[in-house]
Amino acid sequence: MTAAHARLGFEGLVRLRARYSETMARITERVPDPEQQSQLKTLAERLNPDAWVTDADVSEGLESYERTYESLRGTIGNRRRNSRPDAVESE
Repeated sequence: MTAAHARLGFEGLVRLRARYSETMARITERVPDPEQQSQLKTLAERLNPDAWVTDADVSEGLESYERTYESLRGTIGNRRRNSRPDAVESE
C-alpha cells in the first residue's frame, strides 16, 4: 500500500487520479504552444497522487492541491459538460 493510498483510501485515490488525468488531457487539448504545455504539465504533475511517495509528499500534495488546481483551471478552463447528457439528437 502506498502512502497516498493509506491516507486517501481507494476511492479518494481514484478521484484524484481521474482529476489529474483530465487536467493533463485538457492541457494537451486546449494549449497549442508546446512550451506552455510543458510548463503547465510540470505544474499539473503536483496533482498526481501516484507521485506522492512518502507521508510528507502526501501532506505537501494535499496542502497545495486546491491552489494548484485552481491555478491550472484559470488557464485551461473547466471540464466539458453536456447540458443534457441523456438528450437524443434529432435527425
